[in-house]
Amino acid sequence: MKQVMKKQKICTLVALLLIISLLAGNLDPFLAHAEGENAGDPAITGTEVPEEPSETPSPTPSPSPTPTDIPIITAPPGEPVLPEEDATADAFRNGTYENSTAYTLIGYDNGAVISEKDSNLPVYASELSEWLFTLYVLSRTELPTGVEANIRTLISEEAAVTVSKKALENAGKVAYPVLAGLKEGDKIAYKDLVIMYLMTGADDAREVLVAYLAGTDRRAVYEMNRIARAYGLNKTHAETTDGAYSAKQYTTVSDLYKLFLTLMKYQTFAENIELASCQVSVNRSGAEVQTICPNRMFGDILLYGDIEVPEGFTFRARFSGGCQAGLGAQVMFVTGANGFNYVTVVANIPFEKDLAIESRRFLELKGEYFDEDQELPLGDDTVRYKYLLDAEVQYYTMDNRPYSYMTKQMTDRYMMSLTVPVWKLNEKTGARTEGKMTIPIHRKLYRSLKEIMQEVFELPLQFPIKTFLGYGYRQSGGVGLSLCTLISVHSYGAAVDINPGDYDNDYFLGKGNDLRNKDNPYCIPDEVIAIFEAHGWNWGGNFNICSDTMHFQYLGLDYLSYQGRDPFVRLAPAENMNVGVEVKNLQERLAELGYNAPQNGIYNNRTRTALMKFQSDHGLPANGEVDYKTWETIINLTHYMSYVF
Repeated sequence: MKQVMKKQKICTLVALLLIISLLAGNLDPFLAHAEGENAGDPAITGTEVPEEPSETPSPTPSPSPTPTDIPIITAPPGEPVLPEEDATADAFRNGTYENSTAYTLIGYDNGAVISEKDSNLPVYASELSEWLFTLYVLSRTELPTGVEANIRTLISEEAAVTVSKKALENAGKVAYPVLAGLKEGDKIAYKDLVIMYLMTGADDAREVLVAYLAGTDRRAVYEMNRIARAYGLNKTHAETTDGAYSAKQYTTVSDLYKLFLTLMKYQTFAENIELASCQVSVNRSGAEVQTICPNRMFGDILLYGDIEVPEGFTFRARFSGGCQAGLGAQVMFVTGANGFNYVTVVANIPFEKDLAIESRRFLELKGEYFDEDQELPLGDDTVRYKYLLDAEVQYYTMDNRPYSYMTKQMTDRYMMSLTVPVWKLNEKTGARTEGKMTIPIHRKLYRSLKEIMQEVFELPLQFPIKTFLGYGYRQSGGVGLSLCTLISVHSYGAAVDINPGDYDNDYFLGKGNDLRNKDNPYCIPDEVIAIFEAHGWNWGGNFNICSDTMHFQYLGLDYLSYQGRDPFVRLAPAENMNVGVEVKNLQERLAELGYNAPQNGIYNNRTRTALMKFQSDHGLPANGEVDYKTWETIINLTHYMSYVF
């Protein structure tokens, strides 16, 4: 565990620096926000990321104190007593949120908080103490950006530091020591020693710094906590200098963000963290020895995974840490396609997960992290709406849309592309071949649908899929035929259609009207329905108002209702005849069934005569009026309709 922490810490520190030094450029947020779309969004706080980048980024909110707030590091006499914790520290540390994933996504160039969750809940990242130790070391090395030079006395860059036997012994006592190869009696310029530690995170370099700056680990920890408070890290507390986990050591995502942006204000950190390696000089027995200091970001990452960023992003730096007891945390700096820079912080990630993948997913998901391995909530619609949309159950219409799904641009950010294996049918020979199809789906349903479609693919019957549809932002209903104003469940990426159209999988009006022709190879088989239902999805064949046999959705079937009114335009002979697409739709269906109806979109006497003949033939009142029962009968006979849920 310690080795992981040690190696990660280095990557962490090295990576982070890398990012911000390269963080210059245009503002082009990857979230593709529509103007004003984030206003009031509970998941989005702070200044909205500008849609049009400016050449000069708006200033980043400074987590650093004003110059007079930066403490002069003067160690108290004797062995210092660690400062008393706040009265709320125990409650904070021992709260009920240890396993709650916390995150924040920040537009570095303009300081905008794009998305955050639980950013003030406890985080127990093991490498926290190393990150704070780095801040302490840098505060003795140089002044951060914007601070006047006469505030305190800094250690000369050229000061020679001698490596002691005791420091090397202390370095060897850690559980999994990482060593830069310093020898007893070596002399190294203070600035080179700082750079060696930044790049390698080596325990021998750290212990030499501890001895030189503070004398003991305990005194160094005392100073680390003082400097943390000076920089406003008020919910951060260290217990060690070496990155070891301690139950008494804690921070928050919010403080981690401020910590790393503070580190970036130090030139040494910003200039070196982006390098793959550097070289420092060590005087050993009077001879200058050149030592290569590899940036551990680019080397052995151990349990923290390879570097991963989504397509279109450029990696700058990352800082990771964790252990089984402390869970995982990672800070990632990236640059978007047009130069806008982002900082992500994710924490309380289960230790068995790959932190690199989780940070990449956080960027892919555009600001709302969720655990893809969590069980899909399968309660009633109260539970499902809350999980999927963070909204209450109701029949949302195009005039009353759930928050955060009010526009297509806002909704797009919740979608991911899912590719699944399918069987393709050679309609001439009947042979099946393996293929793949890709659809957009809500990210919170990604894993569930992926598992479903894998099981469908593995069915012995090798069910062929010709058409596969997922997310599409639209209302329910069809051109001219429906008066329904409901938002389609497809608009939430929470529904799929399989083989819609001419495969006996289309809509049959009326509850229980499952009129599938199971001899059609594209017809949805019962085995597929059973798989979806076993995973908690609902089959459209069980709608109360129709049998939509091609349709499966995560939300409950009660969503579809006629909202207390007939959704179909009623057609009747009148002095002013009906004209339009509704009439044309009726005429086409009558003609398909063999009735002599014109195709002009005008409800004239000839159309009425054809309709009355149809009504008489099918036991309906032969009054020439197209009411709901007439629509239901003719639509079910023609097996299709321009009406979509």
